[in-house]
Amino acid sequence: MRGIASLGVALGLAQATLAAPTPIMGVWGPEDLERIPGTPLVIVSQYYALRDNVKGDLALLDTTTDRIAPLPIKAALEKGWGDAACTAPPSHIGPHGIHLSKRADGRWQLLVVNHQERESIELLEVDQGGRSLTWRGCVPSTEVFNDVAALPGGGFIATVPTAHGQPEKIDGTPAGFLMEWHPGGKLRRLPGSDAAFNNGVQVSPDGKTVYFDAWTTSEIVRYDRASQRITARVKAGFMPDNLSVAADGTYLATGIDKLIGRTCVTLDKQCSSSFTVGRFDPRTMTVTPLYHGAAGEMAGASIGLQVGKNLYMGSFTGARILKVPMPQ
Repeated sequence: MRGIASLGVALGLAQATLAAPTPIMGVWGPEDLERIPGTPLVIVSQYYALRDNVKGDLALLDTTTDRIAPLPIKAALEKGWGDAACTAPPSHIGPHGIHLSKRADGRWQLLVVNHQERESIELLEVDQGGRSLTWRGCVPSTEVFNDVAALPGGGFIATVPTAHGQPEKIDGTPAGFLMEWHPGGKLRRLPGSDAAFNNGVQVSPDGKTVYFDAWTTSEIVRYDRASQRITARVKAGFMPDNLSVAADGTYLATGIDKLIGRTCVTLDKQCSSSFTVGRFDPRTMTVTPLYHGAAGEMAGASIGLQVGKNLYMGSFTGARILKVPMPQ
């Protein structure tokens, strides 16, 4: 792994070869992005929490025009989607992390971390090629989740940055962990998954391995579900927030380079740190920098998503999405 100083040199050289980013406006806190396969559409999670008098929601980005549109949601409870005790949707979903996957019956399922009215994972079906959503069920929680990823067989893994009842820990204290849920079961804390501010998460295609970001220690962590322990860590050189799957099967990790005081997580104007998008290779547990954004370019960077030949970047506190040609 490069040290911080040499990483900065590498990033600067890479940045010099890239075109200036194109801003896409009309969003608010586009914390997470999920592309709908086979379409040019990207679901945008507009993170409501931390924003003054603003409720978040789910929106739709059409990458053929780079325009944002509302994403309507209707409700129709369906057995087999979520916990049987959850029988009605919240009046409004306040989204955080999201994850799109195909169910066993071929339908597309969107998992949504929700903070509005209740703490929960909401389960929605993607309809009409992505133009609308149908709420199907939920899994309520006493813990406050950050991100979620589907498991084979219909379950999911979710990250908890700080355990319920504790003040939010952003000082590098290992106060977070993973939780797992399966249909017909209960949420359970995964032993040996404790880390510092467990954040973005992805699961290997076979479901055996979990990769998650420890945001405040700038690490990407590998967790083995069978042995129930962390098996590897890698320093990213920045604060990785969310992980997305790139076209080559590796992951893109995105985050601010450093936390500019505690107000960084509450005020947009205080969180315009420089940021990095890196390629995380799970086979070698290495991170290679791809894009470096200057301070002020986008506040609170949290996600980088490859869509064809372009890279789309969102943030947990900013008012824009950035688009650049996909770095190689």
